[in-house]
Parts: sequence; structure tokens; C-alpha cells
Amino acid sequence: MTSSLSNEFIDSLINLLDGKKDESAYTSWLISKVPLVMKAIEKANAVHKLSGKEKKDLVIRVICAYIKKEDDPGDAAALYFTKHVLPPLIDTLVMVDTKKLRIKAESCCVIM
Repeated sequence: MTSSLSNEFIDSLINLLDGKKDESAYTSWLISKVPLVMKAIEKANAVHKLSGKEKKDLVIRVICAYIKKEDDPGDAAALYFTKHVLPPLIDTLVMVDTKKLRIKAESCCVIM
């Protein structure tokens, strides 16, 4: 199904990633944009009716396209991260969102 999505739609998702970024923290910046792309795809899902796997594949496709568009020296590492680390990270985000996984964080006090 993702192959039938218009190039304009894909380009609009890629454009969501445009913006100022700190080159020294590129991976962190990219990870921070994943929920934004996921949310846009979820909203578009009302029209496109994608499966969970199709949505995840689309997120990966959009981020890979953005990385290739930027033409950065760290592209090989960023593409590796996107193709191999990001898919299970997306699965974890979805599990947390659907309450199938709970992350317990200890609270702490900081006195300033």
C-alpha cells in the first residue's frame, strides 16, 4: 500500500523534518522527529488505511529519504541507525502508547 501513496504526500512528510539542527547531536535530533512523522502518518491513516507495518515502513522510508537528501558525511551511520535501530524503537513507542508496555521511572528530587 505504501507504494501507492503519492510522491507529494511522501515529500510533505520529508519536509516535516526540515529545520535547524545541531550537527553534533544529529542522531538525537533525528530521533526527536520520529514521533512527529508518526503522528502525521497516523492522521493521514484516516484516508490511506495503512496497517501498522505499512506505517512503520513509511516512517523508515521518509527518514531514509530525508537523510539521503541532506547529503551529510555521517549519512552511512544515520542510514544504518534508521534501518536497524529505529524499527524496534518505533515498536517500543507504539507499545508504550497502546499501554502494552509501561516504563517505570523513579522520581527524584533535585534541590537547587
